[in-house]
Amino acid sequence: MEAAGRGELVLGGCCFSTDDPRFGCPTEHEFDELENLEPGWPANFPVDIGGRVREGLVVRSLSCDIEGRTTGSRRTCASKSCPGWFITVSWETGQIMHICSQGWRFDPATEEVRVTAGGEISARFVSPKPLGTPPRPRGEWPSPWELNGKGWRVNRRRG
Repeated sequence: MEAAGRGELVLGGCCFSTDDPRFGCPTEHEFDELENLEPGWPANFPVDIGGRVREGLVVRSLSCDIEGRTTGSRRTCASKSCPGWFITVSWETGQIMHICSQGWRFDPATEEVRVTAGGEISARFVSPKPLGTPPRPRGEWPSPWELNGKGWRVNRRRG
């Protein structure tokens, strides 16, 4: 967050008026409090006003051989004492998984998520070996045209 001008704040590249009562914009102090409400959420990963991840962002597996798409869902990690966050990913294998931010990274330049730890598509680094659910064998994957649920309905581009 940065000050843009008197009575304005820039947050996530957007300029907000802090003194226009019609919009009910929070004060600079309130913006600071809002930023601290979600500890552990990757700072460079944008969410919408409702707190959702943009649907359809490309997600690459650990080997980059399997593609997935974000569904828009996110929540704190369910593992005790893990500071991470789950995002829900619909993989081209037909599997849907909640992957923890402790096992993936978001690249703001490409707007892609990349699994960096854990299993091939699970990003489960806290699980005992084999580190989460493996991908289905390629012969069991749905055809690209069958991938029409959340995440895949936004952008039909195939890599």
